Amino acid sequence: MKLPKLYLETSVWNFYYADDAPEKKETTIRFFDKIKAGAYEIFISDIVLEPR
Repeated sequence: MKLPKLYLETSVWNFYYADDAPEKKETTIRFFDKIKAGAYEIFISDIVLEPR
């Protein structure tokens, strides 16, 4: 079975730490748990990995 391919735009990562929006944070954490479990093949921009 082919995994769904997803491109994660940079703002998606911000919601993982969104203490001021707990519903978005919870949904995002569940989404990343699915990614860790292998439910999706993800792609990101090189800028996400660029050191600041």
